[in-house]
Amino acid sequence: MCGPLITASVVSAQGGSYALVFPISIAFALAGCVSILLIKSVR
Repeated sequence: MCGPLITASVVSAQGGSYALVFPISIAFALAGCVSILLIKSVR
């Protein structure tokens, strides 16, 4: 998927620092959970 591309772009934008990768990945995971819950409630 596009996860490695996003990770590489964030790391290169931060000058090789992985400090922002984990909060961003947690935010995307939460957004995915919310979208799945919204899709399930459409039925």
